[in-house]
Amino acid sequence: MSKDDKITKLTNDYTKEQYAQFQKQRRQVVFKRRRLFFICLVAIGVFAFMGYNVYGNYQKLANLEDIKSEAEVEAQAATDKVADLQTDVGLLQDDQYVLKLARDRLFYSREGESVYVLPSGTTESSNSATDSSQSTEDSTTSASDDSAAQ
Repeated sequence: MSKDDKITKLTNDYTKEQYAQFQKQRRQVVFKRRRLFFICLVAIGVFAFMGYNVYGNYQKLANLEDIKSEAEVEAQAATDKVADLQTDVGLLQDDQYVLKLARDRLFYSREGESVYVLPSGTTESSNSATDSSQSTEDSTTSASDDSAAQ
């Protein structure tokens, strides 16, 4: 004899009504759980979508900030270059500076002067070029002093 054999079910109207009411409550609980699960699933989907968009916008913002910093560096370099060029323009408007520049770079000389080009060092750079132009100016000045002494 099993346990089920000892228990008998009453099949009257009251038990049927109670069983139907219990089944109805159980279905309502299952329905509420399913509805809650679906709402949570939709909320997670919405948050995931919004999070993905926020992350994408953050990456775009970081990229734009990098571009902005590069542009600021380039703008500063351009501003410095403009300032240097304006200084050069101001110097080129001075006749004495233009004359000195022509004598240094193009080896022009005044009447009665001789220009002697001395070799500069073994390295060629902008500093040695200015050093050679200064030594050329010194040699030109000493040559004009020598010719004046004779």
